[in-house]
Amino acid sequence: MRVRDLEYLYALARYKHFQKAADACNVSQPTLSAQVRKLESDLGITLINRQVRGVKFTAQGIEALSQIEVILSEVKSLKHMAEESKKYPSGVLNIGSVPTLAPYIFGDIEMICRERFPKTEFKFHEASKEKLVALLDHDIIQVAIITSPINNNDVVEFPVFEEPYVIGLSTKHPSVSHDKFKLPLPRNEKIMITESLFAETLDDTFAQTVLNATKIMPNTLETARYIVTHSQNVSFFPLLSSIDEKVKNIRYLRTHPEELRRRVVLICRRGDPFRRRFEQLREDLSAAFSRKITGHLQ
Repeated sequence: MRVRDLEYLYALARYKHFQKAADACNVSQPTLSAQVRKLESDLGITLINRQVRGVKFTAQGIEALSQIEVILSEVKSLKHMAEESKKYPSGVLNIGSVPTLAPYIFGDIEMICRERFPKTEFKFHEASKEKLVALLDHDIIQVAIITSPINNNDVVEFPVFEEPYVIGLSTKHPSVSHDKFKLPLPRNEKIMITESLFAETLDDTFAQTVLNATKIMPNTLETARYIVTHSQNVSFFPLLSSIDEKVKNIRYLRTHPEELRRRVVLICRRGDPFRRRFEQLREDLSAAFSRKITGHLQ
């Protein structure tokens, strides 16, 4: 049984005419008829009812067609993968991330990717979540590490890690000597949080209770860090943004009794031929960042 024979039968189902199907397949009508008969012989079933005029498939033929369509689709994906493999991962792999993640993960990601794809050149892109999904859809990037949720049926997401938020406060703040920062705050106090981080927190009751007592700042994490070091204001920061931070006069505290967290995922196009390789990459990233986060919290 050859893939070509399956294509003959699929063309016959599409055109409902032996000659038209043969023309579409660039073969003679006798050749197509003979190969369809051979396919029937290989399968041991009758696919076409030849006792009626035109092309009419038997019940077994209709059932076989649904499977043949799947097989041909997989063959097409395989061919596409072979063609794409000339570009990446032995060519260029474009990776995207959001501004609240990119500066703190790209260094680690590059090292991990070089081990997973040693012949690949990597290009990193930083943009909003919505922009990255659009770039993914147009194959400008092949994979992105962003925060969940996505709410897009054209991409598939794989969980990488959950990252807690810590509170950043000035070394002159009254609570700087505490081991942890208590949440939620009294009604008359506010915690700063950037607009993008506000949308990234996990949707649970505790998060909503805390976020209702925050002051949204439509700026960057670095702007928030500057304000914290020069005032009595405090702000939420993703944990990874606080590790190896060189800014002076700021301390980061974990919160209690609970912690706000965000979920970080790897996304790629649902039909990407390298989806399984990206799943393996996700496993590498998950292990590395989970160790990094756990090690810092201990």
